[in-house]
This record gives sequence, structure tokens and C-alpha cells, in this order.
Amino acid sequence: MGRVSFCFFLIGAILLAAMARHVQIYQKRRIYPPRKLVRQRIAFFGGAGIVCFLLAVLLLLF
Repeated sequence: MGRVSFCFFLIGAILLAAMARHVQIYQKRRIYPPRKLVRQRIAFFGGAGIVCFLLAVLLLLF
């Protein structure tokens, strides 16, 4: 179970890094993807990252 939880931690970290990158893109004055699309991506990456971290913690505890 250690490898599986490590993979979930890694995936969660990558997703949260992608969310941080999209937050930077969102803060720029003029961006190509519309702001609505960038907001949706931020919500998706953030939510998926948190879920992956929670799954990893649950797998470590049980």
C-alpha cells in the first residue's frame, strides 16, 4: 500500500502545481484562454489534487 499511497501523493502534488500555474495565468491581464475556462480548470485541478491527497492519507492510515 505504500507505493499506491505514494503515487496518490505524487499525483496530488502534480495537480496542485498545475492549479498554481493556472492561478498565475488567471492573474495575468490578458490571457488567451477565457477567464471562465481558466477558473474551471483551477477548480478541477484543485479539487482533484485534494481528493488524491485525501485518498493517500486514507490509504496510509488503513
